[in-house]
Amino acid sequence: MFGDYGHGSLFAFVGAIMVLFHEKLNKIPALKQAQQMRYMFFMMGIFAMYNGLLYNEFFGIPNDWFGSCYDTSVRHTQEQVSAGLSTNYPYGPEGNDCVYAFGVDPSWFLSPNLLTYTNNIKMKIAVIIGVIHMSIGVGVKGFNAVYFSQWNVLFFECFAGLIILLGLFGWMDFLIFTKWTYTMDAYQGWGTTQAEHDNFIKINTAPSIITVMINNFLGAGKQPVTFQHEGYTGPTDFDVYYLENQRAVSESFVIIVLICVPLMLCCKPCQAMCFAKSHAQPHNEDFDRLEASDQDNNQLVGGNVEDDAKADIKAYEQLLNSEGALDGEHAASEIFIHQLIETIEFVLGTVSNTASYLRLWALSLAHSQLAQVFLENGLKVAWNN
Repeated sequence: MFGDYGHGSLFAFVGAIMVLFHEKLNKIPALKQAQQMRYMFFMMGIFAMYNGLLYNEFFGIPNDWFGSCYDTSVRHTQEQVSAGLSTNYPYGPEGNDCVYAFGVDPSWFLSPNLLTYTNNIKMKIAVIIGVIHMSIGVGVKGFNAVYFSQWNVLFFECFAGLIILLGLFGWMDFLIFTKWTYTMDAYQGWGTTQAEHDNFIKINTAPSIITVMINNFLGAGKQPVTFQHEGYTGPTDFDVYYLENQRAVSESFVIIVLICVPLMLCCKPCQAMCFAKSHAQPHNEDFDRLEASDQDNNQLVGGNVEDDAKADIKAYEQLLNSEGALDGEHAASEIFIHQLIETIEFVLGTVSNTASYLRLWALSLAHSQLAQVFLENGLKVAWNN
């Protein structure tokens, strides 16, 4: 969660000690309850280290594991950057085609755009992880429905819920990957050729993923943009898409999601109302068996069932049968209320839970900023002295 392989290694070390010395530590009463979480501590440390390697943060300090795509020995002035040099540092030998081997290039930590760059990565990774986790949760519910032979739950809750989830946020994740692979030269200016003009327009008109998702609902899938630049004579208002037929696919998903919501809401209650009477069986046979059993028992002891006892049994029988006649309607109304709550909770929860996974990004951002403050105002002061 921290995204720091320095702090993550501490968690992994504590978790490894708890796992390796479980039998000895479990004998200590104060550590017995903590030992139940030994694997969680260990795995938290492992994944924090992995994300820390991706973010290239070791106690808030970047490490130069694979060199850099930039020559940090020379720094462009702000005048040079404003004049057309698009980076604060010149490119290395591979130029702007350089791809860093793993994680974040350490030179980004010297850039004033560090937060913009890292926040963009962490936010999107958090949302992708969130959709994967929620999909696994719906899948587990589906396996449970198969195990207990609850086919209406499988089709009208699990399958419908999975379509709603993936039709909205699974498609959003796909667009995130598409935007990451969107073909363009981000370091090129307006230029002089038509190809350079087209590339510059492509850079400056690529819509954000959030805007795309909003327009899918409010704009019928259209992605309008406005572009103006000195020397540009083409239309200023036009639509931009990351994929061919993106609008058709987006609107199809919206329609399918809107169909699945009433299916999730209405199918189970309708099924309960249609088949409720078959489940409301009268209790005559049960009481006949009970009466016969009582007669046999009384014959063994040489006695007879009293008339008032028989009358009580008949009264209970009539009462239960009258309740059974209303049981189907009562069950159907309860199922409808339950399904209404289930549908609202799932649809709203899909949105809110996806947003809640942004806390992964927020915690990583807070951690990196606190580590940087501690480094600059604590350790750096001590080292300089």
